[in-house]
Amino acid sequence: MDIEDAAILAESSYIMGGKGKSRQSKYDDINKMVEKTGYTVIPKHTNKNMVTFQDKEGNIHISQQGTNVKSTTGFKDIANDIAIGLGFGGHMDHTRKRKRKTERVVRELNPENLTMSAHSLGGFSQNYTIANSKKVRNKLKKAYTFNGAANPVLNNDLDIKPSVKKELEDKVIHARVQGDLVSAGFKKNLPFGQLQTYKLKDEHKDERQGQRILNKLLSFNPLLSNVSNLGKKAIDAHHVSHWHEKKLDKVEKKDTQSNEIQNEPTN
Repeated sequence: MDIEDAAILAESSYIMGGKGKSRQSKYDDINKMVEKTGYTVIPKHTNKNMVTFQDKEGNIHISQQGTNVKSTTGFKDIANDIAIGLGFGGHMDHTRKRKRKTERVVRELNPENLTMSAHSLGGFSQNYTIANSKKVRNKLKKAYTFNGAANPVLNNDLDIKPSVKKELEDKVIHARVQGDLVSAGFKKNLPFGQLQTYKLKDEHKDERQGQRILNKLLSFNPLLSNVSNLGKKAIDAHHVSHWHEKKLDKVEKKDTQSNEIQNEPTN
C-alpha cells in the first residue's frame, strides 16, 4: 500500500461520524471516495470510530477516525485529546474500545495481510492498538499515521519492549507536516516506527500561512484545535488530504530541523 491510498482510506473514516445520513448512505459515500484504492467497506466491522475495508485479494485495512467535533462521538474525541495532552490517553475507554474492536476484526477475519492508517486522534489510538496488542502486530504489514496526536514527553501507554520496537521499525510510518502542532511530539518522543516529515509545496503558500496562524493560536490555547470556526485555511493545514492531493514535498532528514524552525509558532 502506498501513502496516497493510505491517506484516502484514513480520511474516509470521518464520513461514518457524520450526521443526517443513513448508515448505508455513508457506506456508499466511503466506497465512492476510496474506489481507486480497490477497497470497499465491510459494514459488520465498521462503526462511528473506525472503518474496516477489504479488497478483492482479501487484504484487510482498518482506519480509526480522528477528532470529529461534529460527530455524535465528538465529546469523547475531545476528552481523549485532553487526556493525551495530560499523558492519560491510554486510560480512556474510547481508546481501549478501538483496540478491542480492531482485535475482534483480526480474530474474526484472520487476514493474511493487514494494513492500517489514521489521522490526528486516530493516529494515537492506532498507535495504542499496535503497541498493546500482539494479536494485531502479528498480522500487521504496514501502518501509517498522518499528523497523528503525540505527546513530546509522556508515553500515554505506548511503551514497548526493544524487540517489539525493532519489529515495528519498518512497518509503521508517522507522516507529519512541518509546523503541525498536533504531531510535534513525535520530534522528541517517537514511540516506534519511522518519522517522515513533509512541507507544503510553494504553490500552496496560503495554506502554509493558515497553518502558521493556527499554530499561533494553539501556542496560547491548544484546546482551540477543537473549535470548528478557526477558518478553513487554518484547519485544512492539518488535513490528511494533503497527502493524496499531492500538495506536499518530502523533507530530507538533514533539512528537517532548519525548515521546521520557519514553521513553528512564535511568541
